[in-house]
Amino acid sequence: RYFVQLTDWQQGHFWNYGNYMWSGWLAGNVSTFDWHNVPHATANAGHVPRATLQITGIKTPATDEFLNKIKEIV
Repeated sequence: RYFVQLTDWQQGHFWNYGNYMWSGWLAGNVSTFDWHNVPHATANAGHVPRATLQITGIKTPATDEFLNKIKEIV
């Protein structure tokens, strides 16, 4: 699973993966984690809408190749 932030972080938005709290992202930032085995939560406790694109699929070598290419662009 990959999560693409579609809006910039605002006060009250958060993602939590295990012991890590993620905030301060910018639109276009992408995250992933071992969602089968890591406790996680997300919320919008603020007053501004938060939009995220969730991509779920089967990871292949082509996936890694694509992600490495976009890392070079960003």
